[in-house]
Amino acid sequence: MKALQKTVIFTALLMSCGALFGQNIADDIQKINEFLSKGNCDRATKRYEAISEDLTAADREVIEAMIKNCGDVRSDDPVPGDLHGVNMLRIKGGMYMMGSHESEEDRETDETQHLVTVSDFYLSENEITNERYCAFLNARGVTGNGQLAFADFGRQTLVYEHELGVKYVNRSWQPAEGKAKQPIIHVTWFGAKAFCDWAGGRLPSETEWEYSCRAGTTTPFNVGNSLKASHANFDNDTKSASTRHVGNYAPNVWGLYDMHGNVLEWCDDWYGEYISDPADISTGANRVLRGGSWNSIAQFCRSAVRFNYRPDHYDFYIGFRMASSIQSDSIAVKPAETDNIKPADTNTVKPDEIIITPVTSNTYKPAETNTNTKPPVIGNNTIEKNDPSKTTNVLITAVPDASSKNLKGVKMIQVSSGLFTMGSPESEEDHRSDEEQITITVNDFYLSEKEITNEQYCDFLNANNVNENGEMYVSGYGVQTLVHADEWGIRYLNDTWKPAQGKDKYPIVGVTWYGAKVYCDWAGGRLPTEAEWEYACRAASITPFNTGIELTLSQANFDSRYTEGLHDANSEIQTKPVGSYAPNAWGLYDMHGNVWEWCDDLYNKKYNDKTDEATARPERVLRGGGYNSIAGLCRSAERTHTIPDYHDTSLGFRIASY
Repeated sequence: MKALQKTVIFTALLMSCGALFGQNIADDIQKINEFLSKGNCDRATKRYEAISEDLTAADREVIEAMIKNCGDVRSDDPVPGDLHGVNMLRIKGGMYMMGSHESEEDRETDETQHLVTVSDFYLSENEITNERYCAFLNARGVTGNGQLAFADFGRQTLVYEHELGVKYVNRSWQPAEGKAKQPIIHVTWFGAKAFCDWAGGRLPSETEWEYSCRAGTTTPFNVGNSLKASHANFDNDTKSASTRHVGNYAPNVWGLYDMHGNVLEWCDDWYGEYISDPADISTGANRVLRGGSWNSIAQFCRSAVRFNYRPDHYDFYIGFRMASSIQSDSIAVKPAETDNIKPADTNTVKPDEIIITPVTSNTYKPAETNTNTKPPVIGNNTIEKNDPSKTTNVLITAVPDASSKNLKGVKMIQVSSGLFTMGSPESEEDHRSDEEQITITVNDFYLSEKEITNEQYCDFLNANNVNENGEMYVSGYGVQTLVHADEWGIRYLNDTWKPAQGKDKYPIVGVTWYGAKVYCDWAGGRLPTEAEWEYACRAASITPFNTGIELTLSQANFDSRYTEGLHDANSEIQTKPVGSYAPNAWGLYDMHGNVWEWCDDLYNKKYNDKTDEATARPERVLRGGGYNSIAGLCRSAERTHTIPDYHDTSLGFRIASY
């Protein structure tokens, strides 16, 4: 049940322009709401009286009711209990302007302002922690695959293990060492919903979430016009690069912690354009998330900014908090006997059912059959400590060889050995702490001229009779999902894998690290090491991009919406056919943007740390940025990393060989 009232009011249209609000009226209503939230009843009344004749009868009715109730306690009403150890704050209902003003910096097109009325509800003071989530998993008897059966949704994965999150050890779920009070991560929407149902609560609606975040404010952030490192855990100059304990920063004025940053928070709603009440959006493909996270820049932590992902999506920056409807004078603290979740009879695999167990660090073993693949370290390279007196080192060798070869129809360019400085100087704009410069010697190798296409990947799948689930046995790793069907990628039709219509020459997307690896094995190649990738991308350049200091729309497919002077309102944010832009100096296409590219390496913050599959963090490196990455994330030195079974519309790869 939604706590949001079904009354959502829109003000009168502009007389001749057809806009949703006359902006002066909208500003006045926003001010009334701000006065009401702070208990300034007289000022709210005076502002209302000045504009009441310009409002509809429905508008006046709602505002007058809110003024009548002005002065009530909002979020510090005494709460007689909690929900399974989760402290809940009562949020007094009210009226507010949802979305962002057209003049707000970094405003997105899906943030159209509209006036909304919210009923009283409860919201958890903090994000749900690893400790609290483990209590739920163990109480429900969830086993190591993290799965539970829903009456409405079937069998779904709730959560995946992570070194910052939770682990399954000795048949029990436990917070990762020292992470009990950090927010749960790697949780799907299903996992967030299941916890809330068990605890007798629910996920907040998107409208409730923004209302609570704003806490009466009308500025981009509930702390004002800008967000500082002292306010929240987000991607700033301090480079915290991790979740932090919940409640690590001061709460907003209603007593709620971490509404900006730390982790993105799932909401109950389907994502769509605001209609009236977002709860009226009854179907969709993606669910809404709010608040930004530890790896979001400030603009993506604004009160009005909206994210959306599939409900089975998970990541190391996604968590949630819990809401509860006001049904009596107290919170029901007993677990709900839910109708929509049923315990699985067993978590064993049926003969016709394959369940992919989340990969943990101790499940990694070197592949036994691929003789072309060397251990996933910095690889076939000699690492030396960089001379601290030098901020950059010019590449002193490395001349691309004119010779080339083909692997299963993929054109390969020979890259000659050479010495280069890997990483970026601290003075480079957008430099990150895991890009500390070191000098590397790279041996001769081949690299595919272009990213692997949908057409080429379908050839591999069909040659190996890969089933419609995209699953295959991977030597050393068990049965794994290689690829997920996507409208920009590939489809399974009539027992055959085919590129989506018109997407033959587009880069394969939705592919996991396993899917990239087994393609390379089949073709007689391998994934490039991280050092090889950056060496080939730079092509003897030492600037942030192989094109120079800046990246322009004529040079690569990336998201320019947040780059001053480059915005193209008509640009499509999606992949493009491989080779749509000029190659770098060594003849390699799309090394910046289009899709992130998997590398062979396990991720370590320092390049020269030992990478042992049995002990290293179970995440693989990706390079190059994607079509939806801002320019700073497409730099030659930029690194990202995720678990090997992760997939997304912005992830692909290219093939290397010795």
